[in-house]
Amino acid sequence: MQTLRKVCFDTSSHGYIQVKRYELNELNLADKISNYSYQNGSSVYLEEDVDAEKYINAQKNKGVKIWLDPSDSKSQALIHSYKRYNINN
Repeated sequence: MQTLRKVCFDTSSHGYIQVKRYELNELNLADKISNYSYQNGSSVYLEEDVDAEKYINAQKNKGVKIWLDPSDSKSQALIHSYKRYNINN
Protein backbone atom coordinates (compact mmCIF):
# COMPACT_ATOMS: atom_id res chain seq x y z
CA MET A 1 0.00 0.00 0.00
CA GLN A 2 1.35 3.40 -0.98
CA THR A 3 1.54 6.07 1.73
CA LEU A 4 1.26 9.81 1.11
CA ARG A 5 2.51 12.29 3.71
CA LYS A 6 0.25 15.29 4.18
CA VAL A 7 0.90 18.23 6.45
CA CYS A 8 -1.90 19.07 8.85
CA PHE A 9 -2.45 22.43 10.48
CA ASP A 10 -4.29 23.29 13.66
CA THR A 11 -5.65 26.80 13.96
CA SER A 12 -7.48 28.05 17.00
CA SER A 13 -10.81 27.03 15.48
CA HIS A 14 -10.22 24.18 13.00
CA GLY A 15 -7.79 21.67 11.63
CA TYR A 16 -6.80 21.45 7.96
CA ILE A 17 -4.75 19.19 5.73
CA GLN A 18 -2.82 20.62 2.80
CA VAL A 19 -3.29 18.99 -0.59
CA LYS A 20 -2.65 20.07 -4.15
CA ARG A 21 -5.53 21.15 -6.36
CA TYR A 22 -4.57 18.62 -9.04
CA GLU A 23 -5.14 15.82 -6.50
CA LEU A 24 -8.74 16.93 -6.03
CA ASN A 25 -9.20 16.88 -9.80
CA GLU A 26 -7.64 13.41 -10.12
CA LEU A 27 -9.91 12.08 -7.36
CA ASN A 28 -13.02 13.75 -8.85
CA LEU A 29 -13.45 15.75 -5.65
CA ALA A 30 -12.95 19.29 -6.94
CA ASP A 31 -16.69 19.98 -7.07
CA LYS A 32 -17.36 18.23 -3.73
CA ILE A 33 -15.21 20.46 -1.50
CA SER A 34 -17.02 23.05 0.62
CA ASN A 35 -16.17 26.71 1.04
CA TYR A 36 -15.12 25.90 4.62
CA SER A 37 -11.80 24.94 3.06
CA TYR A 38 -9.24 27.48 1.88
CA GLN A 39 -6.89 27.86 -1.08
CA ASN A 40 -3.61 29.60 -1.74
CA GLY A 41 -1.95 29.14 -5.10
CA SER A 42 -1.95 25.45 -6.01
CA SER A 43 -2.54 24.38 -2.39
CA VAL A 44 -5.92 23.65 -0.87
CA TYR A 45 -6.39 23.42 2.89
CA LEU A 46 -9.19 20.93 3.52
CA GLU A 47 -11.15 21.48 6.70
CA GLU A 48 -11.03 18.51 9.01
CA ASP A 49 -14.72 17.82 9.65
CA VAL A 50 -15.96 16.93 6.16
CA ASP A 51 -13.62 17.85 3.31
CA ALA A 52 -10.48 16.17 4.66
CA GLU A 53 -12.45 12.99 5.30
CA LYS A 54 -13.67 12.98 1.67
CA TYR A 55 -10.08 13.25 0.48
CA ILE A 56 -8.75 10.57 2.84
CA ASN A 57 -11.56 8.15 1.93
CA ALA A 58 -11.03 8.71 -1.81
CA GLN A 59 -7.33 7.98 -1.43
CA LYS A 60 -8.09 4.93 0.72
CA ASN A 61 -10.40 3.62 -2.02
CA LYS A 62 -7.40 3.82 -4.39
CA GLY A 63 -5.29 1.82 -1.94
CA VAL A 64 -3.38 4.86 -0.66
CA LYS A 65 -2.82 5.50 3.02
CA ILE A 66 -2.53 9.09 4.27
CA TRP A 67 0.08 9.90 6.91
CA LEU A 68 -0.78 13.15 8.70
CA ASP A 69 2.26 15.11 9.78
CA PRO A 70 1.49 17.99 12.19
CA SER A 71 2.97 21.32 11.18
CA ASP A 72 4.96 23.28 13.69
CA SER A 73 4.84 26.30 11.44
CA LYS A 74 3.64 29.65 12.70
CA SER A 75 2.01 30.14 9.30
CA GLN A 76 -0.97 28.11 10.52
CA ALA A 77 -2.70 31.33 11.50
CA LEU A 78 -2.48 32.51 7.89
CA ILE A 79 -4.87 29.86 6.61
CA HIS A 80 -7.92 31.92 7.55
CA SER A 81 -6.52 34.84 5.54
CA TYR A 82 -6.49 32.76 2.34
CA LYS A 83 -9.37 32.75 -0.14
CA ARG A 84 -12.22 30.36 0.52
CA TYR A 85 -12.11 27.32 -1.72
CA ASN A 86 -13.84 27.77 -5.04
CA ILE A 87 -13.70 25.20 -7.83
CA ASN A 88 -13.30 27.97 -10.42
CA ASN A 89 -10.28 29.66 -8.81
